[in-house]
Amino acid sequence: MENKEVFYCPTDEDSFEDLEDAMEFIKDVATNKDDAIGWVIEVHENLKPSHNSFIDGSSIIESFANSAHDEFGEYSESYLEDVFINDEKCKELENLISDWMDKNAEQPKFYQSKGQVGVIIVDQDLLDKYEIVIED
Repeated sequence: MENKEVFYCPTDEDSFEDLEDAMEFIKDVATNKDDAIGWVIEVHENLKPSHNSFIDGSSIIESFANSAHDEFGEYSESYLEDVFINDEKCKELENLISDWMDKNAEQPKFYQSKGQVGVIIVDQDLLDKYEIVIED
């Protein structure tokens, strides 16, 4: 079940991209071996955004139009209407900006859950697999 498409949550507040790191966390916080065995690790599907996740062509065009209105008042009311209402042109703008961002900026490193896809119950075999030793 370990791959780049999931992450592991040994608590409601902690998550790890690797099961081994989640196991090390449990090793660090478990009071003894009995506390670790039976620990429930939630497995969640990753939702990793790209730059394109945050680009809205309509909002960008609207910002231009609002700036024009602030500066020129009602004389600018029809400014950019021809592209603002055109979904194809808005999408083209989004793609241009997304391409530029992809070439010039690192992709986001954050993620969130698409939903829980399973659970892992810590047992002795899992402790042995990751060479986790918890002193009583």
